[in-house]
Parts: sequence; structure tokens; C-alpha cells
Amino acid sequence: MTTATVDSETQPEWVEDMILLGDLSEESIITNLRKRFQAGHIYTYTGSIVVALNPYQDLDIYGHATIAKYKNRNRSSNSPHIFALADATVSNLRLESKNQSVIISGESGSGKSESTKYILSYLTAVTSQHSSVSWIHQQILEANIVLESFGNAKTSRNNNSSRFGKFIQVQLDSKMHIVGANVTSYLLEKSRVSKQAKNERSYHVFYELLSGANEEEAAKYILQPAANFGYLSQSGCFDIAGVDEKAKFESLKFSLTVLNVTPDETDGILRTLSAVLWLGNVCFKSQSGESVRIDEKEAVKNVASLLGVSETDLVEVLCFKKLVVRNETTMVPLKLPQAMDNRDSISKNIYSYLFKSLLELVNNTLQAGFGVECQNSIGILDIFGFEGTSGNISKYLINTNSFEQFCINYTNEKLQNFFNLFIFKLEQEEYEREGISWEKITYEDNQACLDLIEAKAVGILALLDEELKVPKGSEEAWLLKLEKRHEKQKHFFKPKTKNNIFGVKHYAGDVLYTIDGFLEKNKDALQDELYSLISSSSVPFIASIISAKEDVARSTPGTPKTISRVNSTYGLLVPSNQSSPLPITKPSLAKTMKVTAGSNFKNQLSSLMNTLSQTTTHYVRCIKPNSLMESFKFEDSKVLDQLRYSGMMETIKIRKSGFPARISLEQFNLENRFLLPGCLKITDQKEKAAKIVQFAHIESDMWQIGITKIFMKTDAVCSISTNIKPV
Repeated sequence: MTTATVDSETQPEWVEDMILLGDLSEESIITNLRKRFQAGHIYTYTGSIVVALNPYQDLDIYGHATIAKYKNRNRSSNSPHIFALADATVSNLRLESKNQSVIISGESGSGKSESTKYILSYLTAVTSQHSSVSWIHQQILEANIVLESFGNAKTSRNNNSSRFGKFIQVQLDSKMHIVGANVTSYLLEKSRVSKQAKNERSYHVFYELLSGANEEEAAKYILQPAANFGYLSQSGCFDIAGVDEKAKFESLKFSLTVLNVTPDETDGILRTLSAVLWLGNVCFKSQSGESVRIDEKEAVKNVASLLGVSETDLVEVLCFKKLVVRNETTMVPLKLPQAMDNRDSISKNIYSYLFKSLLELVNNTLQAGFGVECQNSIGILDIFGFEGTSGNISKYLINTNSFEQFCINYTNEKLQNFFNLFIFKLEQEEYEREGISWEKITYEDNQACLDLIEAKAVGILALLDEELKVPKGSEEAWLLKLEKRHEKQKHFFKPKTKNNIFGVKHYAGDVLYTIDGFLEKNKDALQDELYSLISSSSVPFIASIISAKEDVARSTPGTPKTISRVNSTYGLLVPSNQSSPLPITKPSLAKTMKVTAGSNFKNQLSSLMNTLSQTTTHYVRCIKPNSLMESFKFEDSKVLDQLRYSGMMETIKIRKSGFPARISLEQFNLENRFLLPGCLKITDQKEKAAKIVQFAHIESDMWQIGITKIFMKTDAVCSISTNIKPV
């Protein structure tokens, strides 16, 4: 689509900040965004918030010249841009000496990952000084490439959808130079490893490996075309238009090298990836309906070889389940459906632990070293959003949801609550700081919905944990307890015509959840026999990827281990601050109570909210302008749905109901001096501002003068503008 042009002599038919709209309505907001978007302006402000519409094409507005244009400049000096927000984080940090954070939200395909990249590129550019610092910058950017490869996938809504949440904290010294970074991940979508919908793909790294490996690598890692692997062939989608997988693989290997991942570690990573694919090719044959045997040995043989484990032990893990009763161990044979589920569970667990280990390697490289000053940080939160299957988000947001989507929506509910408090708090603090009288603003509070989910003892997650403790606990029994406990809770509902389903009235709309798999996924138990199998690997890196401590204590993914590198000569692990090898120790899994996936995720969110609450927060609301991802196409209903459920409509109203225009007295007096009679000489800034609005015939309830600023309603700003007669 051709970008529209605007005659520079003509007054634009839009505003750059939507709180300055004279006629505030859904129609005026949509019209303003549409006109700006069709003229090629993808960014619009809502007060301090940046609204970003995805253009679905590359734009030449992120280069060095643009960075220089926004560096150390007031926001009003340039048109709206994500670089202006990024610069604000640096400026605020310099002025406040307080940690900053940027929360990037939006549905899948709205451009969150790209926005994260742009902010990172800006921060690394403006804080660069000498070569060693520049190298840290390069490592941060390369880390993003690695995380995209292992954590992003093609979905029906987005060719590069991030299937996990991440919080990147860029660490700076007192001179505002980047000295390191840390990445925390949230809720990797493990199910994508074994199952994808039609025309979707698994994680990018699998296709990059299969397309980009050279002959030697293909032989070493037993690689075949993607169509030959069951986990990749089921969706019928192997390629992404315009993406060179071979080049991506070369870029990935380069990034791993830049991040100090050793050749032995890279070898272990590639072995594990291939092993996961071959696990998907393992087939079983039922024996009298009571047990199974491996149908073809090739896949099992390849998996054992790649992982460096015993083929016999691998077959046992695949075909049997260990049952311990009164200290007596029995190997119970699996039936065919159980064996297939078990195989997929093993694959998902291995990939999940590989992802965690890779993140730890990345963090060990990125984090500021011992003795390096780390004064403050700028955090960037790129989090998963609600994903609708149709344009009508407000009905049933997604038709079928399980535990993963519940956690995703819980995250968004938590962040929306934080967003509401952020907007309300900012408004109130500035008014109080400037001595402005105003009527406190009310907003849609979603705390009751959060209570439904996370309340102690009676919340959905607490009752789910409780059901795991009940002998022969079941999802059906859990659902009955939910219905009994929350039948009068306004955010809980149970469809009368559907079984095994419950609904939650989220701030974004009503969502139905199917209870199938909730208990098992919450348990997220790692079989002791799989742990023993992987720990026995002859490949040191693979033997180290599943940590018993992690499985029990559920440490936050991305937190660096004290032990950081494998010594391939001795098969020992060397702490990053020591030169002498220490023996590998594996504490028993059975002696410590495991934390459930739900409780762990709740704790992660709590920690995240605590971190964010101690920062100055900035927001980017990413918007998907159309469902087909067409370049510069704007669908009113699609955009309006997102504005409604993200709370942007209320945000604009909140800002507008107060005094959305806040201008320093000095600037206001300078710009509007034409309104005062020439004979009137006033030196006091407050008195001069008051005279200006009086001579402009502005009603007294439309403005207030604070300590350093004048606060005005939108109509007052418009009235003053019409009174000014340029000389």
C-alpha cells in the first residue's frame, strides 16, 4: 500500500497526542489513528504512552540518523516515535537515578518483539563509548537473536511470534554506559514442540538447523528434511516466505560464539535439538492392549546416540512408568495412548530444560562481571498478550484454552492491574506535587478477577494445588469445587451447555477454559527415570541441563547458576569464579516437596511486579491493524477491539478528565505572550500565565496554575490557539 503524503502547508487532520482530541469518542480516536497510519505515521502518543501500529513492512525510520534526531531531545521536538520513549528512559535515569522499565504489550502479531529490538538498538547506540562497552552492546543484540531462534515460532497470527515472555534488564554504570544485562523468561510454550496447528510451525531453530547445517553437521547430528520428522510435518508448514533459514543458522552460530558459548556446548545444544526431533519419530506397537514395544528401532537408536545415553535405559523410560509404594519400586508398563503422551512429555521437558540452560549460558556472559560498577538498570518487558480467534474479542476470546493460556491471561490481568495503578498514581502524584485541586478519578478495577485467580486457599490456582494432594484427585472434582466456591463470584461462570469447561470474565473479555490437562500440567513433574537418564549422558553439557535443584525449587528461568561452564576434559563443572573443577553433585528429588507450575508462575509474577513497582514505568501499546498482516491496511473494528480490551479507551478518558495539557510556566508565557497588551509588564511567571488565560477568555474551571506548570483542559488549549495572532 502506498504511503499517503501530507501537504506541509496544510494543517494535519490529526493530533499527535490523543488526549488533545477535542471530541473524545471511539470514533474520533479511531479516525485519528487511521488518518495518521494511512499517512505513514505508525506511532501516536496517549500522554506518556506510545501507541504503535504494526505496518507489516520495513520502514526506514530506525537508522543512525533517526537515533541522532531523538537523542537528548524533548519529546515535543519531534514526531511521535518509540525512540522518544527510549530516550526518556535514559533521561529519567540520569535525572532520577532510579531504575526504569518499559512494558510492551499487545496481542500476537502486533509487533512487540520488533519494538523490543528497536528499544534495545537505541539504548545500545546512545550509551556506547569505547570498544569494550561496544562489545557488550553487540552481545546484548546477539542474545536477542538466540532467544528469537529458540523461543519464537510461526503462528496463524504472526510469522515471528514470541512463545515466551521475557524481561531484559540492561545494566548501566554511573556514567550511563552499559556494563551488562540479564534476561528472565516466563512460561515457554512447551506444547509447541510436539504439536502445532495447521499452517503453524514449531520453534524456528529446528528449521534453521535442518536447512542450514553443512554436510558434516548433517551427518554428525543425523539430520533429514523437515518433512521426515513427525513433530514438524503434522502442520504442513515448513517455510516462511522471504526467510532464509540457512542464513539464519549461520547467524545463530555466530551469535552463540559472540556470547562465549563454547564449541562443546554448541555441540551439546545441536545434539539435543536433533534428539527431540527423532523422539517424535519413535513409534509404539500395542501388545494385547496392556503394554507397548518399540515398533522401529532406528529412531530410538538415533536418540540414544545423540543424547549419549544407553538405548536400553531409553526404551525403559519410553515404555514404562516407575511406581514407588512403601519403598518398593515397580516398573508399570504403559498402554499405547499413555506411551505416546509420555514420549511427547519427554520431548517437551528436554527442550524446556535446554532453553533454560541456554538462557543461563547467555546470562553468564551478559551479566556485569565481578568488580564492575552496576548503578542502575533499564528493563524491557516483552510479554505475551491475549490472542483472539475472531475480531470479536469481547465474546469468547479463544474457543479452547488450557493451563498455558490460563497463565498467559493471568499475566495480562496482573499487568493490567499494574497499568491501572500506574496511570492513576502518576496522575495523582503530579497534581499533588504541583498543588492542583482535582476530583479523584475512578477506573475499572480488576482486582476481583485477580482474587478469583490467585487468592490464598480459595483461588483457582490454590484449589488446583490442593487437588494434587488429594488421593485420586481429578480435574472433574476440581471443577466441582470451583463451581461450589465461586458460583456467586462475578468473574466466574460455568456454561450450562458444555461439560468440563469453566469461564473467567477477564478485563479483555470472557474466556472459556477446558479443564483437560490442568492437573498434569500444574504438577509438571519430571520423571525421576528421565532425570537419571539425562544425568547419565556421556555428553557433559547434556548431562548438566536438568538440574535437580531447579526441578524442586523452581528457580526463575534465566537466573545464572554459580556453575557456568563444562570442563570437557574431566567431565567436571567449573564455577565461573574458580579455576579448579568441582565434582557434579545431584541431590535427591524425592526428599524435597516440589513446587507446582502454577505456584512457581505466581511467584515469578509477584517478583516481577515487585521489580516493576520500584521503577519509573513507560508503556508501549502495540496494535495489530488488520488480521491478514497486510501492509498499511487499517481495520477499524480490529483496532477498536484492541483499544477497548487493553484499557486504552479508559486511559484517554482518565487523562482527559483531568488536565491533560501540562506546560511549564516559562514555555507557556513565551508561546502566548502575544495575548497580553504591550503596555502590561509582569515579571512573576504565575501572575503572567493567569493574565494570559484571562485575556483569552478561558473559564476558570478549565485551567489551574501549579508550582512550575499551568494545567489546562483540551478545550482551553484550543481556545488559546485560536486567539493567537502571529506577527
